[in-house]
Amino acid sequence: MRLRVVSARNEIPNLNPNEKMIHLAFRASNVDFLNLMQR
Repeated sequence: MRLRVVSARNEIPNLNPNEKMIHLAFRASNVDFLNLMQR
């Protein structure tokens, strides 16, 4: 299993839809979580 570390908001659009385990290394807002769920 791979864990993807996202260290900035601008990396969310670049995520591969196949990546299931993600760690947010920044203080995420509700909008960031919603953007992540939509991917």
